[in-house]
Amino acid sequence: MFSFADVWAKAKRDYIFGDNSTISVAAAQWIDCATALRLEGDTAYFSCPSSFQCDMFLRYKEQVLSGLERALGFRVDITVTSPEEAPVKLYNENSVSPAPFTVSLLDTYTFANFVVGEGNRVAHAISEAVSREPGTAYNPLFIHGHSGLGKTHLMCAIGNRIKKHNPDANIVYVKGEEFTNELIEAIGKEKTIEFRNKYRQADVFLVDDVQFIGGKRSTEEEMFHTFNSLYNARKQIVLTSDRPPKEIPTLEDRLRTRFENGPIVEVTKPDYETRCAIIKQKAAENNIELPQEIIDCLSKALNDNVRQLEGAVKKIKAGHTLMGKPLNLKLASDVLHDISSSMEPIEKRIERIIERAAEIHHVKPEDITGPKRTNEISKARNAAIYVVNELTNLSLSTIGSFFNRNHSTVLNSLKSVRADMENDSNYKLKISSFIKDCQQ
Repeated sequence: MFSFADVWAKAKRDYIFGDNSTISVAAAQWIDCATALRLEGDTAYFSCPSSFQCDMFLRYKEQVLSGLERALGFRVDITVTSPEEAPVKLYNENSVSPAPFTVSLLDTYTFANFVVGEGNRVAHAISEAVSREPGTAYNPLFIHGHSGLGKTHLMCAIGNRIKKHNPDANIVYVKGEEFTNELIEAIGKEKTIEFRNKYRQADVFLVDDVQFIGGKRSTEEEMFHTFNSLYNARKQIVLTSDRPPKEIPTLEDRLRTRFENGPIVEVTKPDYETRCAIIKQKAAENNIELPQEIIDCLSKALNDNVRQLEGAVKKIKAGHTLMGKPLNLKLASDVLHDISSSMEPIEKRIERIIERAAEIHHVKPEDITGPKRTNEISKARNAAIYVVNELTNLSLSTIGSFFNRNHSTVLNSLKSVRADMENDSNYKLKISSFIKDCQQ
Protein backbone atom coordinates (compact mmCIF):
# COMPACT_ATOMS: atom_id res chain seq x y z
CA MET A 1 0.00 0.00 0.00
CA PHE A 2 1.26 3.51 -0.87
CA SER A 3 2.63 5.31 2.18
CA PHE A 4 3.57 8.98 2.07
CA ALA A 5 5.58 8.52 5.28
CA ASP A 6 7.75 5.98 3.42
CA VAL A 7 8.21 8.40 0.54
CA TRP A 8 9.21 11.19 2.93
CA ALA A 9 11.73 8.95 4.71
CA LYS A 10 13.33 7.97 1.42
CA ALA A 11 13.26 11.53 0.06
CA LYS A 12 15.23 12.66 3.09
CA ARG A 13 17.65 9.76 3.07
CA ASP A 14 18.39 9.62 -0.64
CA TYR A 15 17.96 13.15 -1.91
CA ILE A 16 17.65 15.84 0.78
CA PHE A 17 20.31 14.33 3.08
CA GLY A 18 21.96 12.09 0.43
CA ASP A 19 25.58 11.71 -0.70
CA ASN A 20 25.65 14.98 -2.64
CA SER A 21 23.66 17.04 -0.15
CA THR A 22 24.82 20.54 0.84
CA ILE A 23 22.32 20.73 3.73
CA SER A 24 23.97 21.82 6.99
CA VAL A 25 23.53 19.91 10.23
CA ALA A 26 21.41 22.71 11.70
CA ALA A 27 19.18 22.84 8.61
CA ALA A 28 18.80 19.06 8.70
CA GLN A 29 17.33 19.30 12.19
CA TRP A 30 14.65 21.77 11.08
CA ILE A 31 13.71 19.63 8.09
CA ASP A 32 13.71 16.46 10.19
CA CYS A 33 11.31 17.93 12.77
CA ALA A 34 8.42 17.71 10.26
CA THR A 35 6.12 14.69 10.26
CA ALA A 36 4.69 13.51 6.95
CA LEU A 37 0.87 13.31 7.18
CA ARG A 38 -0.55 12.55 3.76
CA LEU A 39 -0.35 13.24 0.03
CA GLU A 40 -3.52 14.56 -1.57
CA GLY A 41 -3.32 15.22 -5.30
CA ASP A 42 -0.33 17.50 -5.79
CA THR A 43 -0.14 18.68 -2.17
CA ALA A 44 2.02 17.16 0.54
CA TYR A 45 0.80 17.76 4.11
CA PHE A 46 3.20 17.99 7.07
CA SER A 47 3.00 18.89 10.74
CA CYS A 48 5.59 20.41 13.08
CA PRO A 49 5.46 20.64 16.88
CA SER A 50 5.33 24.46 16.85
CA SER A 51 4.62 27.38 14.52
CA PHE A 52 8.23 28.47 14.88
CA GLN A 53 9.41 25.09 13.63
CA CYS A 54 6.94 25.35 10.75
CA ASP A 55 8.57 28.63 9.76
CA MET A 56 12.05 27.12 10.00
CA PHE A 57 10.96 24.07 7.98
CA LEU A 58 9.60 26.32 5.23
CA ARG A 59 12.95 28.11 4.98
CA TYR A 60 14.18 24.97 3.27
CA LYS A 61 11.07 24.52 1.13
CA GLU A 62 12.98 24.33 -2.17
CA GLN A 63 15.25 21.53 -0.90
CA VAL A 64 12.21 19.65 0.41
CA LEU A 65 10.29 20.14 -2.85
CA SER A 66 13.26 18.96 -4.90
CA GLY A 67 13.69 15.84 -2.76
CA LEU A 68 10.00 14.98 -2.92
CA GLU A 69 9.91 15.50 -6.68
CA ARG A 70 12.80 13.07 -7.16
CA ALA A 71 11.19 10.51 -4.84
CA LEU A 72 7.69 10.76 -6.34
CA GLY A 73 8.53 11.51 -9.94
CA PHE A 74 6.36 14.66 -10.08
CA ARG A 75 6.22 18.14 -8.52
CA VAL A 76 4.12 18.79 -5.40
CA ASP A 77 3.31 21.74 -3.17
CA ILE A 78 3.66 21.81 0.63
CA THR A 79 1.24 22.59 3.45
CA VAL A 80 2.58 22.50 7.01
CA THR A 81 0.62 23.03 10.24
CA SER A 82 1.21 22.85 14.01
CA PRO A 83 -1.05 22.22 17.06
CA GLU A 84 -2.00 25.19 19.23
CA GLU A 85 -0.28 23.75 22.31
CA ALA A 86 3.11 23.52 20.60
CA PRO A 87 6.20 22.87 22.73
CA VAL A 88 9.16 25.22 22.85
CA LYS A 89 11.76 25.02 20.09
CA LEU A 90 14.07 22.03 20.12
CA TYR A 91 17.34 23.59 18.97
CA ASN A 92 19.62 25.69 21.10
CA GLU A 93 21.44 28.11 18.82
CA ASN A 94 24.36 28.43 21.23
CA SER A 95 25.14 24.72 21.32
CA VAL A 96 27.47 22.79 19.06
CA SER A 97 25.41 20.76 16.60
CA PRO A 98 25.02 17.12 17.64
CA ALA A 99 26.47 14.32 15.57
CA PRO A 100 24.10 13.64 12.67
CA PHE A 101 23.96 9.86 13.18
CA THR A 102 20.22 9.63 13.60
CA VAL A 103 17.74 6.82 13.14
CA SER A 104 15.65 8.87 10.70
CA LEU A 105 18.57 9.30 8.35
CA LEU A 106 20.59 6.14 8.46
CA ASP A 107 18.82 3.22 10.10
CA THR A 108 17.70 1.75 6.75
CA TYR A 109 21.30 1.15 5.70
CA THR A 110 22.05 -2.41 6.83
CA PHE A 111 24.02 -5.39 5.57
CA ALA A 112 20.74 -7.27 5.15
CA ASN A 113 19.53 -4.94 2.38
CA PHE A 114 22.91 -4.42 0.70
CA VAL A 115 23.11 -6.27 -2.62
CA VAL A 116 26.52 -7.92 -3.04
CA GLY A 117 28.07 -8.21 -6.50
CA GLU A 118 31.49 -8.40 -8.12
CA GLY A 119 31.98 -4.64 -7.85
CA ASN A 120 31.56 -4.47 -4.08
CA ARG A 121 32.27 -7.99 -2.79
CA VAL A 122 35.60 -7.17 -1.13
CA ALA A 123 34.34 -3.92 0.38
CA HIS A 124 31.29 -5.72 1.76
CA ALA A 125 33.33 -8.56 3.29
CA ILE A 126 35.77 -6.21 5.02
CA SER A 127 32.94 -3.96 6.22
CA GLU A 128 31.21 -6.95 7.81
CA ALA A 129 34.47 -7.94 9.49
CA VAL A 130 34.85 -4.41 10.87
CA SER A 131 31.31 -4.48 12.25
CA ARG A 132 32.05 -7.74 14.11
CA GLU A 133 35.38 -6.67 15.59
CA PRO A 134 35.67 -2.87 15.50
CA GLY A 135 39.01 -1.27 16.21
CA THR A 136 41.11 -4.36 15.49
CA ALA A 137 42.63 -5.58 12.21
CA TYR A 138 40.86 -3.35 9.68
CA ASN A 139 41.42 0.09 11.16
CA PRO A 140 41.11 2.56 9.56
CA LEU A 141 38.90 1.32 6.72
CA PHE A 142 38.93 3.51 3.61
CA ILE A 143 36.17 2.90 1.03
CA HIS A 144 36.32 4.76 -2.27
CA GLY A 145 34.32 4.85 -5.49
CA HIS A 146 32.10 7.09 -7.55
CA SER A 147 28.85 8.53 -6.23
CA GLY A 148 25.84 6.27 -5.80
CA LEU A 149 27.63 2.92 -5.55
CA GLY A 150 26.97 2.11 -1.88
CA LYS A 151 29.85 3.64 0.10
CA THR A 152 27.55 5.39 2.57
CA HIS A 153 25.38 2.28 2.79
CA LEU A 154 28.35 0.12 3.86
CA MET A 155 29.63 2.75 6.29
CA CYS A 156 26.27 3.10 8.00
CA ALA A 157 25.68 -0.65 7.98
CA ILE A 158 28.86 -0.93 10.04
CA GLY A 159 27.57 1.66 12.49
CA ASN A 160 24.12 0.11 12.73
CA ARG A 161 25.43 -3.38 13.42
CA ILE A 162 27.84 -2.15 16.07
CA LYS A 163 25.03 -0.16 17.69
CA LYS A 164 22.76 -3.20 17.63
CA HIS A 165 25.28 -5.37 19.48
CA ASN A 166 26.50 -2.53 21.72
CA PRO A 167 23.71 0.01 22.34
CA ASP A 168 26.00 2.12 24.51
CA ALA A 169 28.55 2.62 21.73
CA ASN A 170 29.09 6.27 20.82
CA ILE A 171 28.87 6.25 17.04
CA VAL A 172 29.60 9.55 15.33
CA TYR A 173 28.81 10.07 11.65
CA VAL A 174 29.73 13.25 9.78
CA LYS A 175 30.35 14.39 6.23
CA GLY A 176 33.69 15.97 5.46
CA GLU A 177 32.13 19.31 4.58
CA GLU A 178 29.99 19.30 7.74
CA PHE A 179 33.10 18.64 9.84
CA THR A 180 34.58 21.83 8.38
CA ASN A 181 31.42 23.86 8.91
CA GLU A 182 31.08 22.72 12.52
CA LEU A 183 34.69 23.57 13.21
CA ILE A 184 34.22 27.08 11.82
CA GLU A 185 31.10 27.50 13.96
CA ALA A 186 32.91 26.21 17.05
CA ILE A 187 35.84 28.59 16.51
CA GLY A 188 33.48 31.53 16.02
CA LYS A 189 31.60 30.72 19.25
CA GLU A 190 34.76 29.78 21.16
CA LYS A 191 33.50 26.23 21.61
CA THR A 192 36.43 24.26 20.17
CA ILE A 193 36.74 22.18 23.35
CA GLU A 194 33.14 20.96 22.97
CA PHE A 195 33.80 20.29 19.29
CA ARG A 196 36.87 18.19 20.08
CA ASN A 197 35.12 16.28 22.85
CA LYS A 198 32.26 15.43 20.53
CA TYR A 199 34.52 13.71 18.01
CA ARG A 200 37.38 12.47 20.18
CA GLN A 201 35.03 10.63 22.54
CA ALA A 202 33.62 8.53 19.69
CA ASP A 203 33.81 4.74 19.80
CA VAL A 204 33.19 4.59 16.06
CA PHE A 205 34.10 7.55 13.82
CA LEU A 206 32.41 7.54 10.39
CA VAL A 207 33.52 10.25 7.94
CA ASP A 208 31.66 10.42 4.62
CA ASP A 209 33.17 12.25 1.61
CA VAL A 210 36.44 12.90 3.42
CA GLN A 211 37.92 14.35 0.21
CA PHE A 212 36.22 17.66 1.01
CA ILE A 213 38.59 18.39 3.89
CA GLY A 214 41.57 18.47 1.51
CA GLY A 215 43.25 21.87 1.36
CA LYS A 216 41.43 23.24 4.41
CA ARG A 217 44.32 23.62 6.81
CA SER A 218 42.45 24.13 10.08
CA THR A 219 40.14 21.24 9.25
CA GLU A 220 43.04 18.98 8.33
CA GLU A 221 44.81 19.92 11.56
CA GLU A 222 41.73 19.05 13.61
CA MET A 223 41.15 15.83 11.66
CA PHE A 224 44.78 14.82 12.15
CA HIS A 225 44.61 15.11 15.94
CA THR A 226 41.13 13.53 16.09
CA PHE A 227 42.34 10.61 13.97
CA ASN A 228 45.42 10.11 16.15
CA SER A 229 43.44 10.28 19.37
CA LEU A 230 40.90 7.69 18.24
CA TYR A 231 43.39 5.41 16.49
CA ASN A 232 45.68 5.30 19.52
CA ALA A 233 42.65 4.44 21.68
CA ARG A 234 41.82 1.57 19.25
CA LYS A 235 38.53 3.14 18.23
CA GLN A 236 37.18 2.21 14.81
CA ILE A 237 37.55 4.74 11.99
CA VAL A 238 35.77 4.39 8.64
CA LEU A 239 36.28 6.87 5.81
CA THR A 240 34.68 7.19 2.38
CA SER A 241 35.77 9.22 -0.62
CA ASP A 242 35.22 9.45 -4.36
CA ARG A 243 38.89 8.56 -4.85
CA PRO A 244 41.74 6.82 -2.97
CA PRO A 245 43.88 8.90 -0.57
CA LYS A 246 46.79 9.24 -3.01
CA GLU A 247 44.49 10.91 -5.55
CA ILE A 248 43.06 13.57 -3.22
CA PRO A 249 45.24 16.38 -4.57
CA THR A 250 45.25 18.86 -1.68
CA LEU A 251 45.34 16.37 1.21
CA GLU A 252 48.27 16.75 3.59
CA ASP A 253 50.82 13.94 3.42
CA ARG A 254 50.57 13.23 7.14
CA LEU A 255 46.81 12.62 6.79
CA ARG A 256 47.24 10.66 3.58
CA THR A 257 49.67 8.23 5.22
CA ARG A 258 47.28 7.70 8.13
CA PHE A 259 44.33 7.08 5.82
CA GLU A 260 46.47 4.50 4.03
CA ASN A 261 47.35 2.72 7.27
CA GLY A 262 44.48 0.22 6.85
CA PRO A 263 42.70 -1.49 3.97
CA ILE A 264 41.74 0.68 1.00
CA VAL A 265 38.85 -0.92 -0.88
CA GLU A 266 36.99 0.22 -3.98
CA VAL A 267 33.36 -0.14 -4.98
CA THR A 268 32.70 -0.14 -8.72
CA LYS A 269 29.66 -0.07 -10.97
CA PRO A 270 27.34 -3.08 -10.60
CA ASP A 271 27.28 -5.63 -13.41
CA TYR A 272 24.06 -6.70 -15.17
CA GLU A 273 23.21 -9.50 -12.74
CA THR A 274 23.80 -7.25 -9.73
CA ARG A 275 21.67 -4.51 -11.27
CA CYS A 276 18.81 -6.99 -11.69
CA ALA A 277 19.12 -8.01 -8.04
CA ILE A 278 19.19 -4.37 -6.92
CA ILE A 279 16.05 -3.54 -8.89
CA LYS A 280 14.23 -6.53 -7.39
CA GLN A 281 15.22 -5.49 -3.89
CA LYS A 282 14.31 -1.83 -4.40
CA ALA A 283 10.96 -2.94 -5.81
CA ALA A 284 10.35 -5.10 -2.72
CA GLU A 285 11.27 -2.17 -0.45
CA ASN A 286 8.78 -0.01 -2.33
CA ASN A 287 6.04 -2.69 -2.14
CA ILE A 288 5.75 -3.19 -5.86
CA GLU A 289 6.29 -6.36 -7.91
CA LEU A 290 7.87 -5.66 -11.29
CA PRO A 291 7.56 -7.98 -14.31
CA GLN A 292 10.83 -9.52 -15.46
CA GLU A 293 10.65 -7.62 -18.76
CA ILE A 294 10.77 -4.31 -16.87
CA ILE A 295 13.65 -5.52 -14.68
CA ASP A 296 15.60 -6.56 -17.80
CA CYS A 297 14.83 -3.27 -19.53
CA LEU A 298 16.01 -1.12 -16.61
CA SER A 299 19.08 -3.28 -15.96
CA LYS A 300 20.28 -2.98 -19.55
CA ALA A 301 19.63 0.75 -19.85
CA LEU A 302 20.89 1.99 -16.46
CA ASN A 303 24.43 1.05 -15.48
CA ASP A 304 25.88 4.07 -13.72
CA ASN A 305 24.93 3.64 -10.07
CA VAL A 306 22.52 2.19 -7.53
CA ARG A 307 20.79 5.51 -6.90
CA GLN A 308 19.81 5.70 -10.56
CA LEU A 309 18.22 2.25 -10.36
CA GLU A 310 16.30 3.12 -7.21
CA GLY A 311 15.07 6.35 -8.78
CA ALA A 312 13.73 4.40 -11.75
CA VAL A 313 11.83 2.00 -9.49
CA LYS A 314 10.29 4.92 -7.59
CA LYS A 315 9.21 6.62 -10.80
CA ILE A 316 7.61 3.42 -12.04
CA LYS A 317 5.76 3.00 -8.75
CA ALA A 318 4.57 6.62 -8.85
CA GLY A 319 3.33 6.15 -12.42
CA HIS A 320 1.57 2.91 -11.56
CA THR A 321 0.19 3.69 -8.08
CA LEU A 322 -0.61 7.38 -8.37
CA MET A 323 -1.41 7.72 -12.06
CA GLY A 324 -2.87 4.27 -12.75
CA LYS A 325 -0.51 3.35 -15.58
CA PRO A 326 -0.08 -0.40 -16.27
CA LEU A 327 3.20 -2.11 -15.37
CA ASN A 328 4.57 -2.72 -18.83
CA LEU A 329 7.47 -1.81 -21.12
CA LYS A 330 5.72 1.41 -22.17
CA LEU A 331 5.88 2.70 -18.59
CA ALA A 332 9.52 1.58 -18.28
CA SER A 333 10.33 3.32 -21.56
CA ASP A 334 8.66 6.55 -20.38
CA VAL A 335 10.64 6.45 -17.13
CA LEU A 336 13.92 5.84 -18.95
CA HIS A 337 13.13 8.75 -21.26
CA ASP A 338 12.56 11.03 -18.24
CA ILE A 339 15.81 9.91 -16.66
CA SER A 340 17.85 10.34 -19.85
CA SER A 341 16.29 13.77 -20.45
CA SER A 342 17.37 14.92 -16.98
CA MET A 343 20.95 13.69 -17.48
CA GLU A 344 23.16 16.24 -19.20
CA PRO A 345 25.33 14.70 -21.95
CA ILE A 346 29.02 14.72 -21.03
CA GLU A 347 29.86 16.69 -24.17
CA LYS A 348 27.42 19.43 -23.19
CA ARG A 349 28.76 19.53 -19.64
CA ILE A 350 32.35 19.95 -20.81
CA GLU A 351 31.23 22.61 -23.26
CA ARG A 352 29.69 24.55 -20.36
CA ILE A 353 32.89 24.23 -18.33
CA ILE A 354 35.00 25.52 -21.22
CA GLU A 355 32.62 28.44 -21.78
CA ARG A 356 32.74 29.36 -18.09
CA ALA A 357 36.55 29.14 -18.04
CA ALA A 358 36.70 31.43 -21.07
CA GLU A 359 34.36 33.91 -19.41
CA ILE A 360 36.37 33.98 -16.17
CA HIS A 361 39.71 34.46 -17.97
CA HIS A 362 38.38 36.82 -20.66
CA VAL A 363 39.30 34.64 -23.61
CA LYS A 364 37.29 32.86 -26.29
CA PRO A 365 36.14 29.24 -25.83
CA GLU A 366 37.79 28.28 -29.10
CA ASP A 367 41.10 29.62 -27.77
CA ILE A 368 40.96 27.07 -24.92
CA THR A 369 40.69 24.15 -27.32
CA GLY A 370 42.92 25.74 -29.94
CA PRO A 371 46.72 25.89 -30.40
CA LYS A 372 47.36 29.32 -28.80
CA ARG A 373 49.53 29.30 -25.66
CA THR A 374 49.45 32.83 -24.27
CA ASN A 375 49.60 33.06 -20.48
CA GLU A 376 45.90 33.85 -20.01
CA ILE A 377 44.74 31.18 -22.48
CA SER A 378 46.97 28.59 -20.82
CA LYS A 379 45.54 29.51 -17.41
CA ALA A 380 41.99 29.21 -18.72
CA ARG A 381 42.77 25.87 -20.38
CA ASN A 382 44.44 24.49 -17.24
CA ALA A 383 41.52 25.58 -15.06
CA ALA A 384 38.97 24.01 -17.43
CA ILE A 385 40.91 20.74 -17.55
CA TYR A 386 41.15 20.68 -13.75
CA VAL A 387 37.40 21.22 -13.29
CA VAL A 388 36.52 18.58 -15.90
CA ASN A 389 38.76 16.14 -14.04
CA GLU A 390 37.06 17.01 -10.74
CA LEU A 391 33.49 16.75 -12.00
CA THR A 392 33.64 13.76 -14.33
CA ASN A 393 34.88 10.19 -14.24
CA LEU A 394 36.73 10.46 -17.56
CA SER A 395 40.27 9.20 -18.08
CA LEU A 396 43.02 11.76 -18.67
CA SER A 397 43.29 10.70 -22.31
CA THR A 398 39.55 11.19 -22.84
CA ILE A 399 39.68 14.60 -21.16
CA GLY A 400 42.56 15.53 -23.42
CA SER A 401 40.54 14.68 -26.51
CA PHE A 402 38.04 17.46 -25.68
CA PHE A 403 40.88 19.97 -25.53
CA ASN A 404 42.89 18.58 -28.47
CA ARG A 405 45.65 17.65 -26.00
CA ASN A 406 47.35 14.40 -25.05
CA HIS A 407 47.52 12.56 -21.71
CA SER A 408 50.82 14.19 -20.67
CA THR A 409 49.53 17.71 -21.31
CA VAL A 410 46.42 17.06 -19.20
CA LEU A 411 48.58 15.71 -16.37
CA ASN A 412 50.81 18.81 -16.51
CA SER A 413 47.72 21.05 -16.43
CA LEU A 414 46.46 19.33 -13.29
CA LYS A 415 49.85 19.66 -11.60
CA SER A 416 50.03 23.33 -12.53
CA VAL A 417 46.60 24.14 -11.09
CA ARG A 418 47.28 22.19 -7.89
CA ALA A 419 50.58 24.00 -7.39
CA ASP A 420 48.94 27.39 -7.96
CA MET A 421 46.14 26.52 -5.53
CA GLU A 422 48.66 25.55 -2.88
CA ASN A 423 50.66 28.76 -3.29
CA ASP A 424 47.80 31.24 -3.80
CA SER A 425 44.76 31.14 -1.54
CA ASN A 426 42.87 33.61 -3.76
CA TYR A 427 43.39 31.39 -6.78
CA LYS A 428 42.21 28.42 -4.76
CA LEU A 429 38.98 30.28 -3.92
CA LYS A 430 38.61 31.18 -7.59
CA ILE A 431 38.84 27.52 -8.63
CA SER A 432 36.44 26.46 -5.85
CA SER A 433 33.92 29.03 -7.05
CA PHE A 434 34.43 27.83 -10.63
CA ILE A 435 33.63 24.25 -9.57
CA LYS A 436 30.49 25.31 -7.70
CA ASP A 437 29.28 27.29 -10.73
CA CYS A 438 29.67 24.20 -12.93
CA GLN A 439 27.87 21.93 -10.43
CA GLN A 440 24.66 23.97 -10.66
